[in-house]
Amino acid sequence: MLSCRQLISRLLPLRRTSTFGRVRATDYVEVQEEQGNLLKYPQAWLRDNCQCAECFHAATRARKSHWERGPLNIPVSQVAYNQEKKQLEIVWQDQHKSSFDLGWLRERDFGEAARKRYLKEVYKPPAQLWGKSEFEAVRREFQYQDVLQQDSALRDWLEALAVQGFAILKGAPNDTNVAKNLAKRIGYIKRTTYGYIPYLLATFSR
Repeated sequence: MLSCRQLISRLLPLRRTSTFGRVRATDYVEVQEEQGNLLKYPQAWLRDNCQCAECFHAATRARKSHWERGPLNIPVSQVAYNQEKKQLEIVWQDQHKSSFDLGWLRERDFGEAARKRYLKEVYKPPAQLWGKSEFEAVRREFQYQDVLQQDSALRDWLEALAVQGFAILKGAPNDTNVAKNLAKRIGYIKRTTYGYIPYLLATFSR
């Protein structure tokens, strides 16, 4: 016959914990997953990224402007996790309601481990320190046309700039559009008061 202690020890592994949400201090909302993962989000960020029809354009997949949605510094009143829908449900103190899919939240976790992983794997690789003696070993050269036309060359060039801090680009034409073409290859160029690409010309007068 089993003792009470033995019976409890056998039943404990069968007990299953559930995912739940909670408010931590006054600034963060946490989601504790049943697997043990702890997800963390600033309250202001959750309100700013509310996915309801009042805050988010489903057709364009874009947030509405702040002046349409009101202030973002409204605290959370209630937080709960819907096990059936697998959604975090929040009621704010102004009675606005938000819901977030768990999968969507996992991809945007603000936890320390997730942020370190993002910085390392997605945002920026760790820099490589080098000195004069290592210069030839770390020096990498790329062809201008390859960077413009080949995605693999563009990736390697950007990686060299991020890791070693420099890269030599050869074969560029002698004209003023080189920097503009490279910038357009990387991303969108934002226009400034001085145009897209300001040019500084040195003039020498006697």
